[in-house]
Amino acid sequence: MKKIFFLLLFVSHTIFSQQIETFNFPKDTYRSVKNRFSINPTPNYQVYNEYYFEINLEDFFFNKNKPIKDVSYYYNNDKAKMYFVEFTVDGKIQKIENFYDHKKITFNYSNKIITRQAYAIGTNIADKLSSTDSIFYDYNNNIIKKSLTNYDQKQNIIERHIEDYQYIDKNKLVKKYQYDIRENATFISGSLSLYEYSDNEITEKIYNLGVKNHTIQELKKDSTIFNSNHQKKVYHLNEKGEISKIDISFSNKIENSITIKYDDFNRMKSVNSAQYKVTDTYAFEFDVKNNIVELSKEGVILNYKYDENNNVISEIIKSDSNNDKDSDVLEYDYEYDMNDNWITITIIRNGSTHSKRTRKINYY
Repeated sequence: MKKIFFLLLFVSHTIFSQQIETFNFPKDTYRSVKNRFSINPTPNYQVYNEYYFEINLEDFFFNKNKPIKDVSYYYNNDKAKMYFVEFTVDGKIQKIENFYDHKKITFNYSNKIITRQAYAIGTNIADKLSSTDSIFYDYNNNIIKKSLTNYDQKQNIIERHIEDYQYIDKNKLVKKYQYDIRENATFISGSLSLYEYSDNEITEKIYNLGVKNHTIQELKKDSTIFNSNHQKKVYHLNEKGEISKIDISFSNKIENSITIKYDDFNRMKSVNSAQYKVTDTYAFEFDVKNNIVELSKEGVILNYKYDENNNVISEIIKSDSNNDKDSDVLEYDYEYDMNDNWITITIIRNGSTHSKRTRKINYY
């Protein structure tokens, strides 16, 4: 029962940590896990510090019948507004206001560049810029640069984080630089990754700068003198070119081994990570509509049922070693608008009404 309790805390935290409530936890979990094992970063479904930065309407699982102008989200009643999201007519996000975390994010799109600016918002203060985040990508949809700048309350720059990527043959990542520049610090921290390709393997060698007084120019020269004991990741590929295993080693000793299995439809079926004799496993089962009907993690099993709009209507959480007495049952009762987008969800926990979510959707 303890495992179920901590998982419920995680799920509850996830609701408010993400910028928006989609109520498609299994789909969000699946794409997050899958993205961790892709080598080439792309603008869509970016995981940045383990959180998604959604950039278009499709990331929110809306029905595409009609373009959406904006959406307001409420918790339990129409006065407790949690989020406001504004879209362009072509489905790109213009603005997100997160009233729960007192944040606002604005989006700007130009030729192969996405820029996001995050502000701290409050009732008695002017909006204060807290970060600027930019993504530059090429015509193959590969990210070539990421830049994050953080500001203090006086709008002074306190830190910059830069990631640069280099490719060959259109989409083969061969180099990745990442480094942090902090104000009043006498050094930069960062790393250089070099990628080597063979028929059934991709090898990544990671050289860390540590905390010595090196310069960005030294890093850009591909110098590996910073730390000769580099970390190495070997990505093993199956016959379809998918990553089937990752061995992570330091000083030629394997410290973590990750095994990935797929089903006949190229969907990730399970991920098993073994590190220092500790095993961590994700497993997924799908229905004919590609909905995840079972998700298991760390001895906890989550079973899902869906309605005709592929929205979760039932979530049963239980331990794989206990009986149904320790199960926690969540049910979701939906009310839809004429465009088949839900506008009200009543959440029922173990037979009793737990809470309600409401969306007000304006269409173009």
